[in-house]
Amino acid sequence: MTFRFKKWQLIFLIIPVIIIFGIVKSQIDSQTSKDGTYYLVVENYSTMTASLDKTSWIKIEDDQLIINEDDSETSYDYDVDKEEFEKDSMTYFCLFNEGILTIGTHDDDSTETTTYVSPKSNMYSGYEDGTVKISK
Repeated sequence: MTFRFKKWQLIFLIIPVIIIFGIVKSQIDSQTSKDGTYYLVVENYSTMTASLDKTSWIKIEDDQLIINEDDSETSYDYDVDKEEFEKDSMTYFCLFNEGILTIGTHDDDSTETTTYVSPKSNMYSGYEDGTVKISK
């Protein structure tokens, strides 16, 4: 008994492969180390681009998070499992996406976020050159 596929039926094989690839990639990303230095992303709405401010950075080392702002370093305990830390009696969450770190806090009315990028990111050179396009 032979099976004959028509070309359009191959789409039914491609979709599960894409889904499985996404699941595997997600698992690998969750297991990779988040340690490293992340530089502040500054958005310029007049040119609609983003660049790096290398004087402000965050360094993650195991369960410590060090923030450098205004030439002053402050260290915080970092919960690796929950991906959060506490600063000034506020709990901040950390979202990682391929070398980009978004830090924010939940307020009753809104969510404030700040973005940092690591040299491990594919986008790092674009941010360093100030050529990353942004939108409002």
